[in-house]
Amino acid sequence: PISTAFDKDWHDRGTDRQTVAMTGLRPDARGTVTSVLRLKPGRYELRVAADSDGRAGSLFTDLEIADLDRVHFAVSGLLAGPRRSPAGLFGVPDVPVNPTASRLFRPGDEAAAFLRVYQRGQRDPLPVDVHMTVEDERGIRPIDETSTLSAGQFAGGSADIDYLLPLSRLGTGEHLLTIAVTCGKQVVARTMRFVVEKP
Repeated sequence: PISTAFDKDWHDRGTDRQTVAMTGLRPDARGTVTSVLRLKPGRYELRVAADSDGRAGSLFTDLEIADLDRVHFAVSGLLAGPRRSPAGLFGVPDVPVNPTASRLFRPGDEAAAFLRVYQRGQRDPLPVDVHMTVEDERGIRPIDETSTLSAGQFAGGSADIDYLLPLSRLGTGEHLLTIAVTCGKQVVARTMRFVVEKP
């Protein structure tokens, strides 16, 4: 696989190229390959491509990295995947999930969604309200929960939202997770579509 980030002028600002041996896997096996790009704050288009044995695929997505020295309130992108022991991940402390692009889960899986919320700068931190919902493909909302990150949780400049997906409470099929984060008058929402497969 190869991952490249382009800036607004289409300059290559970071590329990660890997060769990965994937042998002995079952036809239905899932694997994860992680790329690391060290980028400055700004907006990018991220392009990822991979090929194997004559088959190839690619995807494009927009990426924004906030300048945390200038922005008082910011929310990371949403990571999702199997639980892992909290440990540093590429220099980022205590990320409790093994991030994966797969959005297929089974009721018995222990998978989590993770966000990091930042409050930095000159102002004192404020409490942050968190509203989490899961809606199924029929428009039914089996999960509708609220919580608050206290101002004291931002003593280090950030606080985490670590949400264990309630897969055993959800029916099979497609679902939409929405995490809305409110700080004062600012609201940032992150969404993720996922599928619960039959056991």
